[in-house]
Amino acid sequence: MLIHKTAKSGIFLFLIFFSQNLLFCQENKTVSSKDSIYKSKLLINFKNEIGITSYYYDTKTTDWLGQHISPNFSFVIAVNNFNIGFRFKPWTINPKKELYFNGVVLPEYSELNVIKSDFFFGYSINYKMKISFEPYVGYNKSSFYVINQDVLKQVYSIPKTGGIITGITLNKLIKVKKEKYIGFYGSIAYSFTNFVNVNQNLDNGYIEWTLGIAYNRYNKDPLIR
Repeated sequence: MLIHKTAKSGIFLFLIFFSQNLLFCQENKTVSSKDSIYKSKLLINFKNEIGITSYYYDTKTTDWLGQHISPNFSFVIAVNNFNIGFRFKPWTINPKKELYFNGVVLPEYSELNVIKSDFFFGYSINYKMKISFEPYVGYNKSSFYVINQDVLKQVYSIPKTGGIITGITLNKLIKVKKEKYIGFYGSIAYSFTNFVNVNQNLDNGYIEWTLGIAYNRYNKDPLIR
């Protein structure tokens, strides 16, 4: 279970980092009167993201799903430093080994849609050069659909599962025109999704890495120090 120990250590360090930065931000709320006036007004950002995500499961789940990738489509609404969003991450794989569901075998040549969706909220910690860190926490749902049941001549009902997901995202913004920015981001997260609910021969949890690009639309030009 090395992957879980590593993830738990990373989460612990992330929580320390997050709490220290929150305290720093709270202690430095009033830098100048101009800054205070600016912060009293709402800064709204509508952000669309697209990226590629890589998944690293524990041993038993890897034996079934492999270490695969998927596209990552996200929509985020941010008000000042707080944000809430939704991610949709679909992909089709061929299982690495047979697995039984309700006594019916799902063979290796089946075409299995693995669909992950996240609902999350986070907080943006802003730095100079339009760079920000966004720690977040949310809920992940994983769904499985066999799309070639007609070829297999079987009907499958694979249980869905879910769990808490937490991570941190690094963003870099580049201004393209007034109130519009292109962003480049990288993210790492750990999900506590319980795959034992899908099949007792699987593990719990996985790590994911994401790289992508975002389009940001603000109600006014943001001030990122």
